[in-house]
Amino acid sequence: MEKYSKKLVVFIFTLVFLVIGLGTYIYIEKFVLTEDKCVCDCDNKSIIKDNTKSVVYDNEKYKNLKIPYINIDSVDAEKLNDELEEFYIKTNKLTDDTNIKDFNMTYDYYSNSNILSIISAYHPDSVNFYKAVNINLKTGKIVDNDELVLVANYNKTEFYDTLIKIYDSSIDQESEKLYKEPKQPGEEETIYDKTINSIKNKSFDKYEMYLNNKGELCVIVEEYQPAGADTNRKIMNLIKKTYEEITE
Repeated sequence: MEKYSKKLVVFIFTLVFLVIGLGTYIYIEKFVLTEDKCVCDCDNKSIIKDNTKSVVYDNEKYKNLKIPYINIDSVDAEKLNDELEEFYIKTNKLTDDTNIKDFNMTYDYYSNSNILSIISAYHPDSVNFYKAVNINLKTGKIVDNDELVLVANYNKTEFYDTLIKIYDSSIDQESEKLYKEPKQPGEEETIYDKTINSIKNKSFDKYEMYLNNKGELCVIVEEYQPAGADTNRKIMNLIKKTYEEITE
């Protein structure tokens, strides 16, 4: 009788271990592996609209204008595509018949921590126009400035001070008089004051910024000019604390 009782105990323990083992297998297969498959699907560009094309390509509505089009299937991607098109067509009043041989029109894009950043550049004569947009490659959602700051590991409290320091560094002794004196007789504000006030008075969320190919935070800033057009736009690299050069 005792012999059969021991066999029964062994059988019960064996059965328990089998049940636990089967349950563990089901958990791993259903939850862990399924999660890996989801990640794999995202890596295979599951939110890309047209898998035969790159994530950003020339807007096919225009033959001559080099306007970027975000190849992501989401509502936010369409919003950004509309913004990019409007930047050229409405803001700068370009058409497909515009002669763009006399100026540079280009764009570039970078990927950092699932954030796709697109920077568009348009240079008629010596004037700069820039447009920056950012979108999450996993979710298809627009990325705001707070998230860019977080990914770039930048201290947001230093934002305005850094912009002003970069601007200050651009003014040498030879040109200081042009910036520190009023542009027109009778004016009270100097070119320098106008730019500083413009930087300070613009709210953080209104600045256009992006992450470059090294994941560095770059910001588009408007500066007043001592000659030529009243203002011009430049890009500041807040990590390197210097102006960013856009490769044509």
